[in-house]
Amino acid sequence: MSGDLAARLPEQEREENKERQENEVVALKAIYDRDFSFEQAHTGNIYGSFSLRLDLGDEVEIVITRLPPRETEDVRANGPAPASPQSCLVRHNVVVRFLPPIIIHFRLPAAYPSQSPPQFALVCQWLLPQQLAGLKSELLQIWEQEKDVCLYNFAEHLLQKGMEQLQVDTHATARGSRTRLFINVLDRAETEVRELVDWIMDYDRRMIQEAFENCSFHCGVCLETKPGSQCFRLTACKHVFCRECVTNYFTALITEGSVLLVRCPDSRCSKQNKRSALNEESGATPININAQIRMEDLAALLPSTLLDRYANLLEAHSLSMRTDITYCPRPACQSPVVRDPRQEKLCICPTCNFAFCFYCQKCWHGAAEYCRLNNMEQIVVDYIEARACEDVSRTRGLEVRYGKKTLEKLAREWEEERETRKWKEENSQQCPTCTAAVQKNEGCNHMTCRLDRQRPYAHFNDVTSTCFRALFDDITGGFHAQNEWNDVGDDEAEEWFPDQDIVRMALEELDIA
Repeated sequence: MSGDLAARLPEQEREENKERQENEVVALKAIYDRDFSFEQAHTGNIYGSFSLRLDLGDEVEIVITRLPPRETEDVRANGPAPASPQSCLVRHNVVVRFLPPIIIHFRLPAAYPSQSPPQFALVCQWLLPQQLAGLKSELLQIWEQEKDVCLYNFAEHLLQKGMEQLQVDTHATARGSRTRLFINVLDRAETEVRELVDWIMDYDRRMIQEAFENCSFHCGVCLETKPGSQCFRLTACKHVFCRECVTNYFTALITEGSVLLVRCPDSRCSKQNKRSALNEESGATPININAQIRMEDLAALLPSTLLDRYANLLEAHSLSMRTDITYCPRPACQSPVVRDPRQEKLCICPTCNFAFCFYCQKCWHGAAEYCRLNNMEQIVVDYIEARACEDVSRTRGLEVRYGKKTLEKLAREWEEERETRKWKEENSQQCPTCTAAVQKNEGCNHMTCRLDRQRPYAHFNDVTSTCFRALFDDITGGFHAQNEWNDVGDDEAEEWFPDQDIVRMALEELDIA
């Protein structure tokens, strides 16, 4: 039909149509750029396609529903109608900013635009066939009214009317109200509906990234403005940094093992993070922040070796926070082991089947035997202090980690030992040679050390010794003569300290002078 009409066209009108067609496609190419493409067939006809992107302007919730067979037949017979949520077989909710484009495939006959409309087809995966047919009829009416080049008007009409084909409502969210669009698909397999959902989400991600790369951003690390193609936006908090800076920052933290600091470098996120930690310590409701970096962000920035190191360190930290987790003490194993809740002490490594004690990390010694803990004195002191301060959480943590019965027994023994040490400090002094505790109850100050029997009086002549010239001090007994001597004045010194000649004679008499 169009061929017969073109054959009857005058040559001048045919040439005018050709010129107007060429001008139209050149203008559309300038407007839509990569979204528009055309070619000229050997017959001289121009054909091509262009995609109409639908930017929703803000995040919109898309509700994709699969209609049951009965409603599918009604749609095919009577046209689309709003679907009630109760009648939908499958319902998917996604939040996007861009919808996949409506594509126009066109062919311009020789009689276009003076005598015939362009030949075209509409392709859109999220519109029903009946909706596409209705839009096509509206486009043909546009040409009937104008009888002129109309591809640009087609595009504008589709951008305006395409969204009106969908059911729209508004619902409340935690951040306010949000627009919701309902996309109905005819009875399809669940896999096909899932593919449509994935396709919509993937297209939205690609369009957001393309818009991001076409902008410029200020990096808060190097303080330079760089194009979006050299920048990276964190998924959780949406802060933007240049890719080089944020990669080096995360690499340094993970290499040093500071995995808990792998967060957004922006100061606002850091302040919110500190404020949230303070709120948690004080018992207040923590602030909901998004400073934590997601694994997909790190995967886009870092090599696999650093990703593995980050995951391992993070897992080790999370395991260390659990009170029922320990590690196999065998150096060749070191696998995490979960304590059996039915057993107080016994742990069996699932990797090497080594049985050991949860508290002392030694080979299993039976439930009746008390554990020999490393750093026992410090652990017992901490336990006694926690009980004295009535710190329930700290006391409970130590009991869970080292065993309540074990700590109570060690605390009793430590209290007894402390009383013994206190008595020794008050009633004895250490031997200067072997540091053994010595108590004087009578006689002179001469004590013979079992380790220095050859020269038992030598330290009385040693000026660096606390016993220097103290052989006959406090002759009635006791070791406090030196302290008492320090408390007397110069006038009483002669009464306390024997004459040097008497001391020399005594030493000569003993053959040690």
